[in-house]
Amino acid sequence: MKVILKWSVSIFILLFFSAGGFYLLDQNQFFIVSQVQIFIEKDEYQDFKAQDDVLKIHKSFESLKGQTIYELDLKFLKSTLDQELWIKSFRIHRKWPSTLQVYLQPELIYFSILNANGELRPVIENGKMLAAKRVNYSADVPLVRQSEFIADESLRLKLVQLLKDIPVRGEFSRQLISEIQFDETSGFTLVLSRDNLKVHLGEKQIRSKSLQVKQVMQYLDSKKIQARVIDANLSQKVLVRLRKDP
Repeated sequence: MKVILKWSVSIFILLFFSAGGFYLLDQNQFFIVSQVQIFIEKDEYQDFKAQDDVLKIHKSFESLKGQTIYELDLKFLKSTLDQELWIKSFRIHRKWPSTLQVYLQPELIYFSILNANGELRPVIENGKMLAAKRVNYSADVPLVRQSEFIADESLRLKLVQLLKDIPVRGEFSRQLISEIQFDETSGFTLVLSRDNLKVHLGEKQIRSKSLQVKQVMQYLDSKKIQARVIDANLSQKVLVRLRKDP
């Protein structure tokens, strides 16, 4: 019984001094938020070029400074980040004693639309357009010039799905696409950065057509032949128009 009593007294004293120490630290502003750190979880295939958006988050979180780390309004933080279309997911950590850490995973940008003001509207996986960006501050993705893409979300989603069916890297890949054009009759045409080569893909069976185009490009490279058009939007065959063809 005496042993139990001694342990009870010891625990009480420990809790008392711990609470007292915490109170003194709190009174001396030891837990006041003094730093907000934002970390971007980058994609291996796409450089992050939205520093202005990160700065906006920083400014909105400036109001948190002066609050204690354990009294932060996490609902406010979550609602602020949920409003940003460019953020795919996020994690918030309170690092004792006085630092708030925010980890952001940006949405992958699939292509950008050139608007009437000469600015780019990046398009993400769900077909939504992000805020307009100056050319130098946009991701290195395929460009679309046609205005109907701005008005038609279903058309943007079609193009996103097409790009998802094309490999990210390789002889024929998203990395090589500089511009994309669309026609109601013939579907999608890709303009490659390699010699402005045009590739007609249409709208269906993109994965199998991509493989065919890759094989054709490998053959052309092996024979040192330059093509200006590869038409894979045909049944059972791929048509190649060479540079010297009319």
